[in-house]
Amino acid sequence: MADPFWLKFILSSLVQNAFAHGQEPVCLRLSQQKGELKITVEDQGECEFQSLNQMTEAFVKSRRSKGMGLGLNIAKFIVAEWGREIQFSNSPTSFTLSLGDAQ
Repeated sequence: MADPFWLKFILSSLVQNAFAHGQEPVCLRLSQQKGELKITVEDQGECEFQSLNQMTEAFVKSRRSKGMGLGLNIAKFIVAEWGREIQFSNSPTSFTLSLGDAQ
Protein backbone atom coordinates (compact mmCIF):
# COMPACT_ATOMS: atom_id res chain seq x y z
CA MET A 1 0.00 0.00 0.00
CA ALA A 2 1.29 3.45 -0.90
CA ASP A 3 2.08 5.68 2.07
CA PRO A 4 0.37 9.08 1.49
CA PHE A 5 3.45 11.06 2.58
CA TRP A 6 5.74 9.29 0.13
CA LEU A 7 3.15 9.25 -2.64
CA LYS A 8 2.91 13.05 -2.34
CA PHE A 9 6.73 13.29 -2.37
CA ILE A 10 7.01 11.10 -5.49
CA LEU A 11 4.27 12.87 -7.44
CA SER A 12 5.59 16.28 -6.43
CA SER A 13 9.08 15.31 -7.60
CA LEU A 14 7.83 14.00 -10.94
CA VAL A 15 5.62 17.04 -11.62
CA GLN A 16 8.31 19.54 -10.57
CA ASN A 17 10.85 17.79 -12.79
CA ALA A 18 8.42 17.87 -15.72
CA PHE A 19 7.99 21.64 -15.40
CA ALA A 20 11.69 22.30 -14.73
CA HIS A 21 13.20 20.04 -17.38
CA GLY A 22 10.44 19.19 -19.81
CA GLN A 23 8.36 21.05 -22.33
CA GLU A 24 4.79 22.13 -21.70
CA PRO A 25 2.10 21.07 -21.58
CA VAL A 26 2.61 18.85 -18.54
CA CYS A 27 -0.16 16.29 -18.03
CA LEU A 28 -1.08 14.24 -14.98
CA ARG A 29 -3.18 11.24 -15.97
CA LEU A 30 -4.95 8.65 -13.82
CA SER A 31 -6.00 5.38 -15.39
CA GLN A 32 -7.06 1.91 -14.46
CA GLN A 33 -5.60 -1.03 -16.37
CA LYS A 34 -6.25 -4.66 -15.47
CA GLY A 35 -7.47 -3.59 -12.03
CA GLU A 36 -4.39 -1.47 -11.29
CA LEU A 37 -4.43 2.26 -10.65
CA LYS A 38 -1.77 4.01 -12.74
CA ILE A 39 -0.57 7.60 -12.45
CA THR A 40 1.34 9.09 -15.38
CA VAL A 41 3.21 12.39 -15.46
CA GLU A 42 4.04 13.41 -19.02
CA ASP A 43 5.53 16.43 -20.74
CA GLN A 44 6.22 17.04 -24.41
CA GLY A 45 10.00 17.26 -24.17
CA GLU A 46 12.67 14.72 -24.90
CA CYS A 47 14.70 13.55 -21.91
CA GLU A 48 18.48 13.64 -22.23
CA PHE A 49 18.69 10.34 -20.35
CA GLN A 50 17.94 7.07 -22.12
CA SER A 51 16.96 4.97 -19.10
CA LEU A 52 15.43 5.32 -15.67
CA ASN A 53 18.46 3.60 -14.13
CA GLN A 54 20.78 6.20 -15.62
CA MET A 55 18.82 9.17 -14.27
CA THR A 56 18.08 7.69 -10.85
CA GLU A 57 21.68 7.23 -9.79
CA ALA A 58 22.38 9.35 -6.70
CA PHE A 59 23.50 12.89 -7.51
CA VAL A 60 22.87 12.55 -11.26
CA LYS A 61 21.50 15.82 -12.60
CA SER A 62 20.49 17.21 -15.95
CA ARG A 63 22.19 20.25 -17.41
CA ARG A 64 19.36 22.51 -16.22
CA SER A 65 18.99 21.03 -12.73
CA LYS A 66 19.15 23.25 -9.68
CA GLY A 67 18.57 20.43 -7.21
CA MET A 68 20.92 17.91 -5.67
CA GLY A 69 20.05 15.03 -7.99
CA LEU A 70 18.31 12.94 -5.32
CA GLY A 71 14.57 13.33 -5.99
CA LEU A 72 14.17 10.57 -8.56
CA ASN A 73 16.67 8.38 -6.73
CA ILE A 74 14.55 8.56 -3.56
CA ALA A 75 11.32 8.12 -5.53
CA LYS A 76 12.61 4.97 -7.23
CA PHE A 77 13.79 3.55 -3.89
CA ILE A 78 10.43 4.16 -2.17
CA VAL A 79 8.46 2.67 -5.07
CA ALA A 80 10.72 -0.41 -4.98
CA GLU A 81 10.04 -0.71 -1.23
CA TRP A 82 6.33 -0.91 -2.13
CA GLY A 83 7.13 -3.77 -4.51
CA ARG A 84 6.40 -1.58 -7.54
CA GLU A 85 8.39 0.19 -10.22
CA ILE A 86 8.32 3.43 -12.16
CA GLN A 87 8.06 3.06 -15.93
CA PHE A 88 9.87 5.63 -18.07
CA SER A 89 9.72 6.79 -21.67
CA ASN A 90 12.03 9.51 -22.97
CA SER A 91 10.20 10.92 -26.02
CA PRO A 92 7.88 12.40 -25.00
CA THR A 93 9.08 12.17 -21.43
CA SER A 94 6.71 10.23 -19.19
CA PHE A 95 6.83 8.45 -15.86
CA THR A 96 4.12 5.94 -14.91
CA LEU A 97 3.61 4.67 -11.39
CA SER A 98 1.47 1.54 -10.88
CA LEU A 99 -0.15 1.49 -7.45
CA GLY A 100 -1.75 -1.93 -7.49
CA ASP A 101 -5.40 -2.76 -6.86
CA ALA A 102 -7.60 0.20 -7.78
CA GLN A 103 -10.28 -0.72 -5.25
